[in-house]
Amino acid sequence: MVKKIILFKNYVLVDVQVWLFYKYKILYLFILVFLLR
Repeated sequence: MVKKIILFKNYVLVDVQVWLFYKYKILYLFILVFLLR
């Protein structure tokens, strides 16, 4: 039970990090495209 909770927490942390990474990557690409137009 405790192991499952720890695993769940780790998955959530990884998920948030990945989401933030992609969010900022997309934002960065939009800015690049905007500047290069």
